[in-house]
Amino acid sequence: MRIEEIADDGILQALMASMHDPNRSPGLHLSDITGDISKQLDPKRFSGEMNPALLAAGNAFETVIARQLRLMFPGADKPGEFSSDGIAMSPDFLNPVYGCPEEDKMTWTSGRLGLDHPKLERYHRQGKSYCRVLGTDRILFRVLFVNGSYDTYLPVLRTFLVTYSTRELRENWEMILQHGEDMGVL
Repeated sequence: MRIEEIADDGILQALMASMHDPNRSPGLHLSDITGDISKQLDPKRFSGEMNPALLAAGNAFETVIARQLRLMFPGADKPGEFSSDGIAMSPDFLNPVYGCPEEDKMTWTSGRLGLDHPKLERYHRQGKSYCRVLGTDRILFRVLFVNGSYDTYLPVLRTFLVTYSTRELRENWEMILQHGEDMGVL
């Protein structure tokens, strides 16, 4: 047997290029601010470039979930962008069953932690922002914990319906705006 590894067959670059949303508006996006917050709070985990293979895996997961949701709810699709205070954002889905935005996530963090663990706080910064802009206090998260609970390393998909208080939504948005000002983008 002869095995030859092909260092760069172009597929990863093609996947990365295909993930660019042609409908994404130019300008400031929520992810610009929340990404910078994550880098400041946990530079060891979030500094540097994101691994393109991890980005491709996460986007593939979102694509599969979106396809299934469209089959279950004909006519439903990604809602497009919303904007508030000069910050654009776009939830993965508007869930018709729960009447709220939905975010689909893939993480290598342990599934034992649950959604209230500080390592996943970045999901809540995003979720609270979506809720505030859409005038709701709830968001649905579907989270694929790739390594499960690290006991068996079998992936686990968990779904969480999160309800935030009015105070949590207000304080989160104030923090987002302040951080955008501190970054010099607002």
